[in-house]
Amino acid sequence: MEATDDLHVEEMSAANLSDIRTLLSSPPEGWCWCVAWEVQSWDGWTDRTADMNHSLRERLWSEGQYHGFLSYVGRQPVGWCRVGPTSVWPKLCRERNVPLSDEVYAFTCFGMRSEFRKRGLTHEFLKQVLANLRLRGIRRVVAFPKHASKIPPDGELWNGPLSLYMKAGFSVTRPSDRFYMASLTLN
Repeated sequence: MEATDDLHVEEMSAANLSDIRTLLSSPPEGWCWCVAWEVQSWDGWTDRTADMNHSLRERLWSEGQYHGFLSYVGRQPVGWCRVGPTSVWPKLCRERNVPLSDEVYAFTCFGMRSEFRKRGLTHEFLKQVLANLRLRGIRRVVAFPKHASKIPPDGELWNGPLSLYMKAGFSVTRPSDRFYMASLTLN
């Protein structure tokens, strides 16, 4: 049996919060806590500490703001993705020229524990997340992978590589010098 056969996803929630914390605090993670799009601007972003970001993430969770999914192999949490309505990320919308909407969902980041990378798990993860979003009635999703000439090492592909989205059926709807905008209509 391949690892992808045993991969399943769960929506982020209070029920799996300990798994989310474990993933977001494990190296090489632990600084951002997936709050880059939660702060108002990039001003002072690099001056923020891991504790500041962790506190912000804990506050958002206490308010019920999870927006994302976890991936598991068996019972072991191995990855996460942040995806939710664009209306929850005004900074993302301003920067990427996307309308605030409760009906268009954006993928903001993907994380996979390093020992589980390059095994096809992220592709299966995205496939299952898209199936979940379809069942919930979401009809359009967007993502912002880095431009091919700007791709950093694996650990820095926090927004997912373009190939991930293209294999899932996304189309590049807007190229730029740093990031693509890829979109998919879910039927």
